[in-house]
Amino acid sequence: METEFTTWLSDKMNELNLSMSKLARKSGISHATISQVMSKKQKPTHDFCSAIAQPLGVDELELMWRAGLLRKKPIAITEPSLREILDAVRTLTPDQRRQLLVLVDMLKSGTLIINTEGDHRSSSNHKRSKAKATVHLETE
Repeated sequence: METEFTTWLSDKMNELNLSMSKLARKSGISHATISQVMSKKQKPTHDFCSAIAQPLGVDELELMWRAGLLRKKPIAITEPSLREILDAVRTLTPDQRRQLLVLVDMLKSGTLIINTEGDHRSSSNHKRSKAKATVHLETE
């Protein structure tokens, strides 16, 4: 996928009117490194993809997939509530993530019911207000 990546990257840079110098300034990656990747003398790395994703306006994981660093194409998450959930999960400790998975399994099976009061979201900013939650566990 390396050849495809350099072609795609060149097309994307042309589309955005980004020279290698501009991409270097915006990404913090040296012009020499970008040039080496573009001329296939150096393979793109995770760090390279992470740095150029934002200036190119593309998702970092998609860029890594295009560079051949991921086997499967990532699923684009465009729904704001799913993006918010993922952003929140990234801040959790490994233990908290395991606990969250238990809660998700319980929600899916119907053994956990959460009633929220006052969880209002504005469609313009998706900020969560303080909410009062009552958790009801069904036991067998």
